[in-house]
Amino acid sequence: MLFHPQCGEGISGGEMAIFASRAGPGPCWHPACFACATCQELLVDLIYFHQDGKIHCGRHHAELLKPRCSACDEIIFSDECTEAEGRHWHMKHFACFECETVLGGQRYIMKDGRPYCCGCFESLYAEYCEACGENIGVDHAQMTYEGVHWHATDTCFCCAQCKSSLSCGEGISGGEMAIFASRAGPGPCWHPACFACATCQELLVDLIYFHQDGKIHCGRHHAELLKPRCSACDE
Repeated sequence: MLFHPQCGEGISGGEMAIFASRAGPGPCWHPACFACATCQELLVDLIYFHQDGKIHCGRHHAELLKPRCSACDEIIFSDECTEAEGRHWHMKHFACFECETVLGGQRYIMKDGRPYCCGCFESLYAEYCEACGENIGVDHAQMTYEGVHWHATDTCFCCAQCKSSLSCGEGISGGEMAIFASRAGPGPCWHPACFACATCQELLVDLIYFHQDGKIHCGRHHAELLKPRCSACDE
């Protein structure tokens, strides 16, 4: 009984088996197992290659020897090519996916496996600053919180109350650096020491608060914005 080297199952006398001359006289395969080790294409009656004990189709055998261009899908025979994120390109094919400017020796940004020049990347994918409304370029640092973005500058990422900078370069975590108030919308943020009632200055971190006209209020003084309070009973 013969044994298939990959599936390990025996091939009994009278069963059909594939012998590959390029693999030498020993190995044999079930017809259903004689397939490319990479793409699993069945190679019975087709051109095949044998290397390192495995069967390959022509396409994937070539890729063992030379890289394939991600743009034109052809094998790169030149000694020079561009490599980025584990993929390869002919030098002339490594170009911006949007404007087709050749990027050899130029700055570029990869997105979804595709290269972009900085200009096209900014126009297509740059985030917009919540404070100033301008896009955040590839050369600008940014701060991000729950899908909202700011320029990481003193003027854009600042406390909504005192306007002091919040961009100290550390992450925003657990209210330690900045307070975000859901009732104020996704944009404004406060220093913990500034998150206080605009009237009485009571700190409202972890307390009930109200937001109106861009200011934070405690329950008492927010109510007074809506209705007058009796001077006798204080209700």
